[in-house]
Amino acid sequence: MSRTRNRSGTSIWAQGPMRRIFADDPVPHGPARRIELFAARGETECFQIGVRTDPDRTEWSKYIVAKASDLRGPGGISLPASGVDLLYPELVPVKWAILPPQAPGDTERPAPAFFPDPLVEDWRALASFPNPMTRSIWVRIRVPRNARPGVYRGTVTVSASEFAFPEKEADRDRKLAAGCVGSVAVSLRVWDFEIPRVASLLTTNWFFPGLAARWFKTPMWSPAFWKLMARFADDMAAHRQNCVLTTFFDPDAFADQMASVRGQDHQSPPTTDQMVGVRQEGRRYTFDFRRLDRWANLFFRRGFRLLEGGHVAFKSRDGARFWLTDRHGVSRKMAWSAQDPKYEDFLRQFMGALWQHLGRRGWRERYLQHISDEPGPDQFERYRHLTELVRAVAPGIKLMDAMAHPEYAKLIDCPVPLESVYEDVVAKSGRAPGDVWTYYCCGPQGRWPNRFIQYPLVRLRIIPWLCFKHGIPGLLHWGYNYWTGIEKDVYNPWDDTTIHRYPPGDACVVYPPRDTYMGDALSGSIRWEIIRKSLEDHEYLRLTKMLADSGNLQAARIIGDMVRTAVPGWTTHTRDPKRLDLLRRRMGQLLHRHGSVARKGSNP
Repeated sequence: MSRTRNRSGTSIWAQGPMRRIFADDPVPHGPARRIELFAARGETECFQIGVRTDPDRTEWSKYIVAKASDLRGPGGISLPASGVDLLYPELVPVKWAILPPQAPGDTERPAPAFFPDPLVEDWRALASFPNPMTRSIWVRIRVPRNARPGVYRGTVTVSASEFAFPEKEADRDRKLAAGCVGSVAVSLRVWDFEIPRVASLLTTNWFFPGLAARWFKTPMWSPAFWKLMARFADDMAAHRQNCVLTTFFDPDAFADQMASVRGQDHQSPPTTDQMVGVRQEGRRYTFDFRRLDRWANLFFRRGFRLLEGGHVAFKSRDGARFWLTDRHGVSRKMAWSAQDPKYEDFLRQFMGALWQHLGRRGWRERYLQHISDEPGPDQFERYRHLTELVRAVAPGIKLMDAMAHPEYAKLIDCPVPLESVYEDVVAKSGRAPGDVWTYYCCGPQGRWPNRFIQYPLVRLRIIPWLCFKHGIPGLLHWGYNYWTGIEKDVYNPWDDTTIHRYPPGDACVVYPPRDTYMGDALSGSIRWEIIRKSLEDHEYLRLTKMLADSGNLQAARIIGDMVRTAVPGWTTHTRDPKRLDLLRRRMGQLLHRHGSVARKGSNP
């Protein structure tokens, strides 16, 4: 950690990414004036700069902006400043405490409180707060895949002003120099191995394209919509997500399910919102998969490994709603019970046509089909019947679903139990661990790891470590951009991180534009950055295990230390991020010396 104080009364310091900097944080103590980072080629490494203003110098905290230099490395080569992203954390409210009561150290602060989470790209979009105030800057360094191994050095300079910085770059540079409150020295060691382009751990955070289109005021399936989808796909790929939920009919299905009317046809205006067009002549349905093809290619081109087909039923009871166009060109919304013979006939025809289409495209091995999310104990027969119906018309299709009851794991190919029942499901279902994913969402709470805003970031980062220990191939969460709720048509996560009903942060890891000052910006979050870091950790672990399996004793010791000290159990995992950083550095040093093994494992 480094700390500097200048004559203006403003202090700055650098620290790692694993403890957030709050608005009332004092200047920490620490003798170093630099931050040391370590990363493989293709990795993204982050740190923070804290900025604290003297209460008597109020003008200095109004506008804070940073500028990065090139990072100069071995042989006179440099990592350009364009690969250093400077982001500005904003505060969001955490309204209530996580239940049951948390043990000491299991939350970063008691609620209610404001937590830094969204990361704003443009400092001009930040709110101007009254003093005294501590602010922070999130520094993200993207290491090129062709970077030469060695140590790179540079600086990040922080400036402050009472007034906004000019638009013209030359004028802004002069004002930055005049308002400089200090610099942080950065040292980055690049290891001699590469992080795989696509994560080895299958990972999905459910994406709701209809909600994205509504927030960005973009008509579904328009040219602007596809450009917007590319932005989201790029963001997910940059954070190592490699599976995407693909909802064929209702793009906002989860937002509407509780208000659905069952057992009757709905006379409503036509819509073009659904991905797959459906027409009917007599008893025969035909399907238009052109939008699906464009969707799939958009994500596959960015390295995504799997499509997840949207659920065919809600609570194994309500069929998926869809718009149907008859031979006269009249469209109406269909909402049948999943047990209605008319819906079963539709589902047979749709799944059969979809399976044939996936076969023609060569995508069957890159596809998983959901049946009904989190089926309860009273749904077993209905759920079983739906799985048999789908398999009968799509032989070889792989089925997946989130669940909490072991009996369902025997019915599908890819059960996804809640992390708190993972071991029970594996033991009682007889499924091999390599077939069983896991998920976390609004639960479990207590001592279980999760991504709630109130939790210390280590409780989020540790999840892929636990997946690695147990041989879990995939990880699921339901909320990438769930910017709506049941009680309100649209809710703003900048103002309400709970949707009035869930733990703070459960619904999204990215934020839409807060106001007109943000234009069409898509803001990430501190938690989203830590999710990427945790997936990079998983690659370190996988490559180290490859060395251990080849007989390397040092690698075997690291893996043993990891199991014993970092993840002895789901609820007894370490709460000390320094322990993870130490293990990670040991793995990096070892893989640096064995680059050939790391290269063999570069593609999962």
